[in-house]
Amino acid sequence: MSDNIIKKIFNSSFSQQMNIDMDLLQSKYEMKFETLKIDTQDIALLETISDQDIKEISEKIFNKTNLYLNNLKSSKINDEELNEIIEIFFHEIVESIDYVYNLIISKQLGG
Repeated sequence: MSDNIIKKIFNSSFSQQMNIDMDLLQSKYEMKFETLKIDTQDIALLETISDQDIKEISEKIFNKTNLYLNNLKSSKINDEELNEIIEIFFHEIVESIDYVYNLIISKQLGG
């Protein structure tokens, strides 16, 4: 898998997380990415957004992940919890793709 904007957002979102096994999270990212229907057009849509927008998406993912982790009863993060973190990440990615797509459609329609 080549590096793309989604991978850049992933790295930015989780680079400060100290209590997550990044190798395992990376593996789960790759497995989930392969199962999703994110194609080159979706990636191209995300590549049109500014660096500031990318930073905001990364911060949103980071904050949601921290909120989730802070609500856990245990300090040890298990496989199921890593799966949930990946779900949080890709939920935000899909929402961002939809947002950019809707902005483009709105502009084309004169909105």
